[in-house]
Amino acid sequence: MKKKLLFFVCLLLVHIVCAQKYYDSPYPITATQTFNGSQYRIECSVYDSSLATTLYYNTAYYDEINTFIVNSINSIAVFASEVHAPAYSYAGCIAYDFEIHQWITYIAQRPVSSVFFSMSGASTSGNTVALSIWNDDLQNNITYYIGYYDIIHHNFQIASSYANSNGSLWFDGLYGGFGLGNDDSELYMSNFKSGSFINMGYIFSCTPGVDDGFDELTSCVYDVGCGYELDVSAFDAETGSLGFYYGYDASYIRSNGMYLVNDYKGDIHFKKYDAEYHTWVSDTLAGINISGWVIGQNVFALKDNVNHIVICGVYNFNQHCWILDSVSTLAITSLAVTNGTVTWNDGTGIRSRGYDQVTGWGNYNTTLTPIFYVSNVSQVSGGNLIFIRDYSIGATNYRINYGDGKTGTRNDWHLYKKNGSYQYQGLPLSDTICYTVYSSVDSATTCVPVNCFKPIPVISTSQQYLCAGDSALLTVATGGISYQWLQNNSPLAGATNSTCQVFTPGNYQCLVTDICGVKYSNQLNLQSLSIPPNLIISTTTQGPFCSIGNNLQLQANLQLPLTNYIWMHDTVLLTTTTNNNSGIISSPASGSYYCIVANTCGTDTSSFLFLNVGQTPSASLNTNGGVGFCNGDSLLLSVPPCTNCSFEWTNNGNVIPNAFDSLFYAKISGIYSCKVTDTISGCNSTSGNLTIYSFTMPVATLTSNKPDTICSNAAGVTLSVGTLVYGNNYIWRKNGVPLGVSNSPTYNLVATSDTYDCIISNPCGADTSNAITFTIFNTPQPSATTTATSFCPNDSVLLTVTSGNGFIYQWKKSGFTLQGATLNTYYAKAIGLYSCVVTNMICSATSNQINILTTGVPNTYIIPLAHNILLSKYCYPSI
Repeated sequence: MKKKLLFFVCLLLVHIVCAQKYYDSPYPITATQTFNGSQYRIECSVYDSSLATTLYYNTAYYDEINTFIVNSINSIAVFASEVHAPAYSYAGCIAYDFEIHQWITYIAQRPVSSVFFSMSGASTSGNTVALSIWNDDLQNNITYYIGYYDIIHHNFQIASSYANSNGSLWFDGLYGGFGLGNDDSELYMSNFKSGSFINMGYIFSCTPGVDDGFDELTSCVYDVGCGYELDVSAFDAETGSLGFYYGYDASYIRSNGMYLVNDYKGDIHFKKYDAEYHTWVSDTLAGINISGWVIGQNVFALKDNVNHIVICGVYNFNQHCWILDSVSTLAITSLAVTNGTVTWNDGTGIRSRGYDQVTGWGNYNTTLTPIFYVSNVSQVSGGNLIFIRDYSIGATNYRINYGDGKTGTRNDWHLYKKNGSYQYQGLPLSDTICYTVYSSVDSATTCVPVNCFKPIPVISTSQQYLCAGDSALLTVATGGISYQWLQNNSPLAGATNSTCQVFTPGNYQCLVTDICGVKYSNQLNLQSLSIPPNLIISTTTQGPFCSIGNNLQLQANLQLPLTNYIWMHDTVLLTTTTNNNSGIISSPASGSYYCIVANTCGTDTSSFLFLNVGQTPSASLNTNGGVGFCNGDSLLLSVPPCTNCSFEWTNNGNVIPNAFDSLFYAKISGIYSCKVTDTISGCNSTSGNLTIYSFTMPVATLTSNKPDTICSNAAGVTLSVGTLVYGNNYIWRKNGVPLGVSNSPTYNLVATSDTYDCIISNPCGADTSNAITFTIFNTPQPSATTTATSFCPNDSVLLTVTSGNGFIYQWKKSGFTLQGATLNTYYAKAIGLYSCVVTNMICSATSNQINILTTGVPNTYIIPLAHNILLSKYCYPSI
């Protein structure tokens, strides 16, 4: 044998557990290779004591059979064969199912080239069988098959993966080690020859089930040269599926179904198979410096000596997720997990970290917590099954008492016994199952209720609508013991399978009887479907049809379900229409309009709608310049001329008599428009409105709200040349220079000694107003002062105001004029607010105010001095 490798591995793990009568006593089979003179086949037989007969199975004939193995204890035979080119290679698996008393086979077939000629290598131990297939020089690939025979679902569960060998690889044989209850069995290839491709050797590490035969199968393919973990798979006993998890990891450790994988990039991946969700649950810690790890039942610990961190983790089945914990520490030595509690030495002593279901991670020992997943009641022929799986937390070395006479030390699947039997007959099961977990220091018990649960059966159909002469296949998704199909609530004769072929529309339902009782499925309404003849389309749009200004509304006379409506114009698909029985077309063109109707029953073309679309004339309104004219003149208005067109001019909405041309001279003001009509098609369009003004020669007369002789700093001066007139432009000037102010007939300013005027212009001409020149007088700036602001009664104070030549003075007290007080000084003899108005020839201003107060009232005191009397007068402050 010296050909390159095509490697087929069929790893057959036969987990056989019978009911009270069968599960512990499978029937041994015999198998022999026979030759008819030109070809070979495998002939198998078994004596079934229950049927009291011998049953036979023979394979097809092959050019040669390279190897075959009989596992009589577990009722299994496997073989590898070859048919010379052009032909196929075969790997076959044969089992006798002692529960349903039938032969079950699995045959893998692959094409081979003309130089393919041999297969070699086989090993079996317990219920494990492995096969290898040599390959030719051209096909540099390997396919792996991993599987087992599922006695519950009565079939082979096979999964495969693929790898590229990239060249030559030689080996001398395959070796398998496997035994029920052996947690660390391995199937591996050995005796590899030296060479550049020695790194393509693969190791299979397998975790089989315990001896009740229904526990988890986990296996992984490991590349010893590259250090990559390729596959992690799990057998789900409840669903009967063998699934794969693919990764590219460097190394791993595992314990009781928990995997920790280090990809040598600083990333740690941890995986756990969740039986309730039927999937792997994974999590990752990225970029950490792991220098060691330990693992226990559902608990692991990692140490990071670089950052002095201990990381703990546990898979919480109740929450279906990983619960992580990170602890800073002085140092990390002697990292361990004992009874679910993580311990290490930080240099000062032993530290510990534990997990509790309620409080989470903390500085305490992990609480021993029994957690079990109990499946729904499952049915096999003859009875009901319950599957159990352990997810308990808090014990490294432990054992389980399942309460049914079974004990174990694994957390894999367990098939529950009730009254000494795996299968329960009769009424649906309702029970309470209790389990106990024992560690070296503690024990805990939990009880789980088991109820028969069956979801509402769901009907699916191969097609929702029936065409004439057609049928539909109805299928009920949920299995049962018996079925009865109903049409319109009446039983269908002979319709007692999980599928039903129907030929007429109606409401269908299935009555499903299973281990949990009788349930009605959902109702499914099956309708008839056809393409009606003579589909007619019409339009709701009133003519004429014009290129601009109206849309074409198309309408088919029927709306059909599951039908596509394809609207066409001549031979062009109308993409602007919707896929239903109506369509709207903006700016339609002349031609034929129709609809193609299609569904699963066929197609139909509607009647044709012939459309002659007229050209809509343009009505763009223009002038020969401006928007107005002077009195006695006119303004030329126009729209584009066209052949066979009529024109209708309006002013302020009124039709202008005798205005029938594309040109019109407007001689009066107003709002003008023009309607242009094609006299042949009837299509028309109307221009927009245009306002035209009649102008007169402007007359500019300038007025002011203030006199032209004015005091300095006087504000509020407004110049005006009248009211605003549309079309007039206003240019304000100072000393003949434009001011650049807004175009307004008024102008506000603070007067200065300058000359102002305004020029008014419009299309009819311009006029310059009269000029106004302002003369500015200075305004006095008086300031009042006083010698004092208070005085005694019957006294006075002197007030003084700024003086100047020609000034006139008038003092005021509290706003009232003081008669005769016309000098720049004044003696105030009473309290009050004093100010002075100072006036020159034109302008006047008021000084600041001064507040004058008296300082007291007169009081007389009699002061005795010997026998004389002295009258004294004093001035005291008022109170």
